[in-house]
Amino acid sequence: MKIWIKLLAGSLLGVVAGIFIPAQAQAFLDQLSGLLVGIGRYVLFPFVFFSLGIGTSELRQEKRLGRVYLSGLKYLVLSAGLLV
Repeated sequence: MKIWIKLLAGSLLGVVAGIFIPAQAQAFLDQLSGLLVGIGRYVLFPFVFFSLGIGTSELRQEKRLGRVYLSGLKYLVLSAGLLV
């Protein structure tokens, strides 16, 4: 199944559920979604932090770290120049 069909079906299901779910259940779902987003933040930060460290270590072992940093710096300077 194509991704746009899945997104459309999920959006339509969400709209229908939002219309027909009673207010008490909506309050519960709001609290549950807030809890899940909070947990996601605490899970995502260590994942990104340690992934950056592991990726840098692997690039250093492959002797590609300088090239990656230079190309990142090049794109940073180019984008800053274009945005100014």
